[in-house]
Amino acid sequence: MSTTQPSNDTGAALTLYLIAVAIFAVIVASYLIGGLGGLITCGVGLTAVVMVTMAISARN
Repeated sequence: MSTTQPSNDTGAALTLYLIAVAIFAVIVASYLIGGLGGLITCGVGLTAVVMVTMAISARN
């Protein structure tokens, strides 16, 4: 993937891919921990995803 020509479509697709992978990881972690711990992990994971997304958007 080339970074010499920034493309909004490519950036959006990459961001969506990263979010999907992160959400999948959070869901797996929630199942592994289970119960209230899973919900807390899900909340923390989603917060981290939002922070990463904002960081990527700010960098672009």
